[in-house]
Amino acid sequence: MNGKANGKPLIEVKTMPILEILKRVVASGFVKNAFPLSAIIVAPVGAGKTTSLKRIAFNDNILALSDVTPYGLAKLLPEIKAKNVKHIIIFDLVEPMSRNRVIVNSLIGFLNSLIEEGIFRISTGFIEIKEPIKLGLITATTKKELFDKRRGWLGIGFISRMLPISYSFTEVDVIQILEDLANQNIKDISYETLKLKEKSIKENPEINKLLIPYAQTIDASISKGEDKPLPFRRLNQLKVLLNFNPTLV
Repeated sequence: MNGKANGKPLIEVKTMPILEILKRVVASGFVKNAFPLSAIIVAPVGAGKTTSLKRIAFNDNILALSDVTPYGLAKLLPEIKAKNVKHIIIFDLVEPMSRNRVIVNSLIGFLNSLIEEGIFRISTGFIEIKEPIKLGLITATTKKELFDKRRGWLGIGFISRMLPISYSFTEVDVIQILEDLANQNIKDISYETLKLKEKSIKENPEINKLLIPYAQTIDASISKGEDKPLPFRRLNQLKVLLNFNPTLV
């Protein structure tokens, strides 16, 4: 059995659509009069979530973090503003969300304010923000972690503001990927350099209407029988994701 497709390791081929979505999420930070999209990748352990994130993590407009606290993130805000950072990447959401409740609650509050709607003005004992800051958050976790009721992640504000990207491998795929590993065919990470500029989007109302059932389906799939979701935010996310071409320079 050959685990390669078009000369590339199968895991690279299978995660290519994820990379393309991530590139568009990153590009959303350059859409005029729009909030940078935030996204969460949901896939099993070892499925290439971190590798996919690392492939885009070294772009100038991205700040990538293996872990973060609200205090640490606040200290980075001057750097974020100076370098015109549009997105932060947290490689694994479990790490920062596994601390004691006081720190986690502070981080949740910070991220609730930071992503999409943006921080407008904050003055506390350790941080003062006078000018608006808007950032997108890109992170990853497993389905088990996301739906673990003990964590209650689905009820957190910033989680509901993120575009969910979910994928898995078939049993045949897993066997082929294991063969690639055994034959040492898995290559080093190839980083993606995105050259982006600010862009205005001219929306197509007819295409926007076609996105409505997808917006409804996404929200329904993550509500798990809780309050009926209102997919207004999701529709806007899909519109931005669809309309931006990240290859423009």
